[in-house]
Amino acid sequence: MTTDPRPFETLRGIALRAGTGEFICASRTAEVHVYLQRGRLAWATDSEHPFAFTRHLQETAEIDPDSFRDILESCRREKRPLGETLVSWGVASWDDVRGALRHQIELALDVLCRGGPGQTVFLDRTEQFARYESTLTFDVAELDTSADDAAPRSDQTPAPVSLARDDEAARIVDAVDGVVWAQLLAGVEEIDVAPKGARATVAGALVEATVLDGAELVALRTPEGTLAGAALPARRSLWCRLAPDATVGSALATLSTLATHERAPEPAAIERSGRPWTVGGDASIIDALRDFLGHAPETLAALVTDLDDRTCSCGAGGALAPEYVLDLAHKRSSVLAVAAPLGDDAPPRADDVGFRFRSMVTRERTVWCFGAELLPRRRSVLWLVLSRQCSQGLGWAYLTSLGRRLMHTGGRLRA
Repeated sequence: MTTDPRPFETLRGIALRAGTGEFICASRTAEVHVYLQRGRLAWATDSEHPFAFTRHLQETAEIDPDSFRDILESCRREKRPLGETLVSWGVASWDDVRGALRHQIELALDVLCRGGPGQTVFLDRTEQFARYESTLTFDVAELDTSADDAAPRSDQTPAPVSLARDDEAARIVDAVDGVVWAQLLAGVEEIDVAPKGARATVAGALVEATVLDGAELVALRTPEGTLAGAALPARRSLWCRLAPDATVGSALATLSTLATHERAPEPAAIERSGRPWTVGGDASIIDALRDFLGHAPETLAALVTDLDDRTCSCGAGGALAPEYVLDLAHKRSSVLAVAAPLGDDAPPRADDVGFRFRSMVTRERTVWCFGAELLPRRRSVLWLVLSRQCSQGLGWAYLTSLGRRLMHTGGRLRA
């Protein structure tokens, strides 16, 4: 990835060259993915409007949530495009699907135009994307992006507010938009909460698997919202719950001003191995991981594990020793194994659009560790380990991109 002062112009250049693949832009304020087929835009998503397509389609075609979830499961099971499946089931017209696609793509392009400089990469996907329904694609020129008139946002995240040690919980509620509550812990016991009287619940197992086990920062993204935490001195930690549409990066930037850096040295296994390596016997998974690493040199290792079977792991890397990567993934997998990390709240806000996966990140002493559920039935998890020199946004973008690719990859972990 390179720092790009004008990401939209880079995308437009790829379109003019009739490129087929995935364009990724990650800045401190947003993450955008755009999928092209022979220079035409087939799909786009951004971190500010993750469910724009499905919500727009449900409103215009009047699809009830239960039917939509059934169709979504059918698409995942049969590896069929969602739009074409909706039409074949008779619940939406081609115009409905095209309108919803246009709506989501234009929102993503608007974020791209106004987001300022960012890190960008284009992943060639000629083999995978060539058969997409061409009538559901758009020329960049026909979309309403207002690119020439857009006033780019500064890529600089607002400076985190300095938090006094005696009122961290209250101050982070005031400092970060979208915080529902904040909780200060000593070990796994609450010592303060804000707002006063808030029902704050952080699972003890989650605390023990992260900030009490070497992680400096952690964020767990779920359909209900995000739980973020930072390790403090003397086995204390500060946690906050964010609304589903809150900016995770802003919360972590503020929490990072508190995170303790007084850690014991990492185990010797973290030393660079210097040679490419693979683990596991699933050729299709390993080939996909190795191919991705070839396009994303900032990624030090990639791994797929099973929450129910520690022996069922496939991975590839080279910069880090495989023993370190496997141990790190297995330690942090306890986070995704927690059944209700945010407590027993109301039904998930995103459940009506079929979003059920969870993802996470931890900041370790020298690396970022990202994880995301792939297949709930097999409880498979994708892990990416990146250098601490990389931006957090880049890690989320890579995690999303590779996760989508693996959803269409065969192999033992999909059985």
